[in-house]
Amino acid sequence: MRYLFILILLTSSIDVFGQVLNDECRTAQFIPDISDFCSGNMGFTNTAASASEEVLPICWEDEDGQSDVWFYVRPKRSGLLIHLFGANATSTSTYTIQNMALSIYSGSCSDLTLLICNDIPDGANNIIESTLTDLTIGASLYIRISSSQQLSGTFELCIEEFNPVALPESDCISSVVLCDKSTFFVENLNSTGLDNTEIDPSINCITQEFASAWYTWTAATSGTLTFTLTPGNPDPLEDLDFAVYRLPNGIGDCTSKELIRCMASGETQGNSFAANAPCLGPTGLREGSSDQTEVAGCSPGDDNFLAPINMVQGESYALIVNNFSQSTTGSNFGFTIEFGGTGTFLGPEPDFGIAADDGFQCDQMITFSDLSFSSTDQIVRYSWNFGDGAIPPTGSGPGPHSIIYETFGLKAAALTVETARGCLLTEIKELDIESCCTDPESLIINAEITDPSCAGYQDGTIQLSVGSGSSMALFAFEGGALLPNNLFTGLGEGLYTIEARDGQGCEVTEVVELMDPSTLELQITSALDSVQLGTGTTIMTMSGPPDRMFIYSWSPTEGLSCIDCPDPSVIPPGTTTYTL
Repeated sequence: MRYLFILILLTSSIDVFGQVLNDECRTAQFIPDISDFCSGNMGFTNTAASASEEVLPICWEDEDGQSDVWFYVRPKRSGLLIHLFGANATSTSTYTIQNMALSIYSGSCSDLTLLICNDIPDGANNIIESTLTDLTIGASLYIRISSSQQLSGTFELCIEEFNPVALPESDCISSVVLCDKSTFFVENLNSTGLDNTEIDPSINCITQEFASAWYTWTAATSGTLTFTLTPGNPDPLEDLDFAVYRLPNGIGDCTSKELIRCMASGETQGNSFAANAPCLGPTGLREGSSDQTEVAGCSPGDDNFLAPINMVQGESYALIVNNFSQSTTGSNFGFTIEFGGTGTFLGPEPDFGIAADDGFQCDQMITFSDLSFSSTDQIVRYSWNFGDGAIPPTGSGPGPHSIIYETFGLKAAALTVETARGCLLTEIKELDIESCCTDPESLIINAEITDPSCAGYQDGTIQLSVGSGSSMALFAFEGGALLPNNLFTGLGEGLYTIEARDGQGCEVTEVVELMDPSTLELQITSALDSVQLGTGTTIMTMSGPPDRMFIYSWSPTEGLSCIDCPDPSVIPPGTTTYTL
């Protein structure tokens, strides 16, 4: 006797999700303080992340979105500077991500608007620098960082927020006028302006402009001035030079400028990196330094900093920042400048008042009035930013402006004034808008449910909306944070707790249930387990549940009357195991 053995198998697959918690927009990692944020060397990773549900940005290739991670921020200023550093970003970095891609969105995960799109081409340095301006203060921004799965790895993310600043100018005569000592950022330096002969090499340690920016100011009070210039490129070989002048004829007249500080310190060819390191990277004026000039190269005792200057009330000064690295490596990165010292800069004093007849609540009229003052030159432009949830969100002119906040919570409003000579100054004030929920039971959650496709699968979804109350709602899933995300995916059978809070402060909690469909069944109802060689039998099967449509597939095919039916006749060629 030869024997026929029949084995019936039912197989299924289970979706596998990434190990990274911020693998999807809806689970984006919140970075609460971005006033001066850096994740640190190897601070973040997209290793083990998978492709998220959102469509790819227009500048990404298909492989760019294979391994993306998400972050979100709520800027307290209207400008944002973002640096992303990956593999080979600097001569000493240990980051490992390659060919990285960056996109930045406004809105919510269910309604994203692309603001910035960057993609590092093959072979390029893995550095991305992006600046956003005219942002709505307090509104959420989503940062998406990705690469192909094969090139995923660690990276550093740095974020700094700032008030509006004028774009850099590369000629002294058209210099940006500074009115206070606020920190500001310059994205890149890539021009020498219309006049590249403004530096006299016979008296200046800087012999040539390579990529420059000029700034001028007038001292409001006498006192010291210090500053630190930090290159935008973190490569320790980055070399910024600068010079400080006195302008005896005031701002607007650079013909008789007097050099008072000059910094050209940098790399000495042939020296070790350790020997050159004190003369590279951050530079400026600082307490404790006594020299007024450091010439090119790195001489013993050079430290890349000069002595502070003593400003005199009413006198004007000029600063040129020159990116020497542009001449050696082609770098056109900009810088951050932070001021210190006891002296102050002359400029207007932006200010505004806030009033509300019926209290500081959402859905109530709030009035903003200009209180700015300028003792120097006329204020020629007013720009208002009333923050997240304001209607209207912005305004111009001195006002008064009447607005309504659709949502409650801590808000920030800003007034930026510009004077005739180009000064830009910003005043920011916070205000706490109280809830205006009058009927807590009015908020209704609508949940659109997709149950798992098969028993045990993790592919169910819950999409939420509010059926009444303010449409500007936040949702929390399973005790998580309230976020403007209304889609939850990758869910199996079970009960899920959903919280919703609308913009007026009304809150509701509900439990949503996802249910598995009936478990699939497959049985042999009639078959002989052995037949004589050369004779046949019929394999009878039963599948369920009856409301499902089935496709049958038998293997191997030898001896079967059909391979896609439930009950084939079979004459086995020998002892055979058949699988359905």
